[in-house]
Amino acid sequence: MRVLLVLCLLITTRAQADRALEKAPVSLLGGRLALRLPVGMELASAQVDPTSAELELHDGRFVMTAYETYQRVGTELRAGVLAELRRQGGSLAHARVIRAELAGLSAVTVHPPLRRAGADPNLVLAVYVASSDDTVQVIGFYVTGGAREAASEWAALAERITQTITAGTAELRGYAGLLSVAGRRLRIACGADCVVLRSGSGYQVRPLVRLGRTQLCTLDEGPAIARPRAVHRPAQLLGKPVVWTEWRDIHGAHASTSVPLDGPDDLRIACDATTRGELDAVRAVVETMTLDD
Repeated sequence: MRVLLVLCLLITTRAQADRALEKAPVSLLGGRLALRLPVGMELASAQVDPTSAELELHDGRFVMTAYETYQRVGTELRAGVLAELRRQGGSLAHARVIRAELAGLSAVTVHPPLRRAGADPNLVLAVYVASSDDTVQVIGFYVTGGAREAASEWAALAERITQTITAGTAELRGYAGLLSVAGRRLRIACGADCVVLRSGSGYQVRPLVRLGRTQLCTLDEGPAIARPRAVHRPAQLLGKPVVWTEWRDIHGAHASTSVPLDGPDDLRIACDATTRGELDAVRAVVETMTLDD
């Protein structure tokens, strides 16, 4: 009886994956891209980045998530994606990576090994899209719960959705206002090839680097990150003496410090980059910030 029930659920799940797409496309990432969702799949929220949509199933969900990478293509998209997957590590290092042409957009599809068990949500397809401004967006498709039993059918649906991706008209935009952290207002000049983003209760400063590289600083409230066997370097931030804690690991170069302000909380800054030179460059941007009150 139990075997029969599981078989019936599997047949139902596979049938649900073989569904039509809506005729009208939906906008992703504030108008950066558009695509057609399956009938019954709805955008999860009004959040711009990331943009998510979910299809509720009897025993699981089919989920789409689109996000900006804040990275540039580099020399060639597929080579950049391969470099990015190596940087991320994990199971995607063994994924199939295939070039795709989507209504004039250059794209690469990433096909991970499909598993019925293990991670939840389970990635069935990722699409890296190169926009006309040379920046890269990612659209990932996932299944959860019982939908993992029909992962290949949901991957096929994801590929059909991928074929409907078109370019939007919006430009890449970051946070343009004053930064409010630890009860103070800050101003930072990021430059043309750099964006400031809201991130949790703080902000990120992200120069646009090519795929396979990382370069960012996160600003929020709290003490500096403690790290054994680190190097300590004195500096000046907001007119106050601080000490940068610096270290390296397999992921690259890192630095952290905190700036005492007038309120109860310190301004914490944590920076990460692929190389020491890239770390110094993004840290130099942060060190130019000023108080605006």
